[in-house]
Amino acid sequence: MSSKGDSNAHASGMQPPEARGPWEPGCLSRLFGGGQGRIPPSKKGGPTHPSSIVVKLYTSYIQSIYFPDYQKETRTTQRPTQDDHGQTVMRYNITNMPKATAPKRRHAVIYVPGLGDSRIAGQSLAIRLWKLQGIEPYLFQVNWADGEQFGPKLERLLTLIDKLHAEGKNVSLVGASAGGSFVVNAYARRKQTLHGMVGICGKLQAHGFHSVHDMYYRRNPAFFQSMERLEASENELSSTQRRRILSLHPVFDESVPIAETKLPGAKHGMMPTAGHFIGIAYGLTLGSFRIMRFLRGLPERTA
Repeated sequence: MSSKGDSNAHASGMQPPEARGPWEPGCLSRLFGGGQGRIPPSKKGGPTHPSSIVVKLYTSYIQSIYFPDYQKETRTTQRPTQDDHGQTVMRYNITNMPKATAPKRRHAVIYVPGLGDSRIAGQSLAIRLWKLQGIEPYLFQVNWADGEQFGPKLERLLTLIDKLHAEGKNVSLVGASAGGSFVVNAYARRKQTLHGMVGICGKLQAHGFHSVHDMYYRRNPAFFQSMERLEASENELSSTQRRRILSLHPVFDESVPIAETKLPGAKHGMMPTAGHFIGIAYGLTLGSFRIMRFLRGLPERTA
């Protein structure tokens, strides 16, 4: 036996609070003191009360980041009919219902830092925070200055990519500074496997080989070899594969010229920062929301 309040809720097309999605404005607003899942309208503003607008905007922002594929039920047409006992009931046509799909793969993102990766405590902490966005972060230290050749280092990264992919995960790469050249070489070797790639102040252009001071090549021989292979790796990437690449750069970069961070055919974006190290710090923290939004927006691999 239903109460009068329940009848009014059904007649108005409202869903009971427990049937609503966890991030719908009506549910979130209850945390801010609203009654029936809504903030009490003011005498002057009603639904346009500033607090109501703030909650709705905040809800939409959180939903777009963490639940981009969430769809709400939309009840459209009300049709009064009679049940088996002759009672008049209201029925609804329900549209825009989420379709039954296979569960999405978990997303693993491997971060490759640049030169001087023997001391990266800050970067390691930053990428661990990616877990809050539903990402499995992995740190791959190249150890650029240990004297080991580039080939074995690349093979270790490829082995990690193959392992995570075999576990049924989407795997993407993020490379900063010199790590940008490393992930481009890896992406060319696993272009049918990797989900996407992102460079942060990354050395992505082969023509930037001669803009690096010889001192850096002498101290980091693997970086020299990575830059040598960069042109051949770029030539292996098709236009479709390049569209799965995002390059982020600051307004000004004293270490990597802006032109060398842009790979033709890839997507480019400017961060609201100036300077190489500040740009990397921003990209790993506040800029990570943009990175994950780009990677999540890429179409799933068919094979």
